[in-house]
Amino acid sequence: MKHVNNQESVEGLHLLGEVQSSAEKYQESLRSYQRALEIAPDDQKQHCKRKVEEAQVALKQSKEKNYYKILSVPRNAQLKEIKKSYRELALQWHPDKNTDNKEKAEQ
Repeated sequence: MKHVNNQESVEGLHLLGEVQSSAEKYQESLRSYQRALEIAPDDQKQHCKRKVEEAQVALKQSKEKNYYKILSVPRNAQLKEIKKSYRELALQWHPDKNTDNKEKAEQ
């Protein structure tokens, strides 16, 4: 049975960071990209720095309310789509229509 040598690679850490970011694990993703930057050869440092910066931005944005996600619309949605989604959610969660779950509706 062959044993795989347990070494880190820049490409592997980048893939791990992308998967973690997709899973909305932004802190772990940032750590993976930072580790890739530490072990990267000089010719890959610039690319790694850009990935770290992107991960930092994603982490910062994850700590803020994302109204596009709340409304279930893409960031490039037209104003008409945004208004439609808002109206649907407003009707769905209106306190008068949610008498059994009034606390959640008032949020």
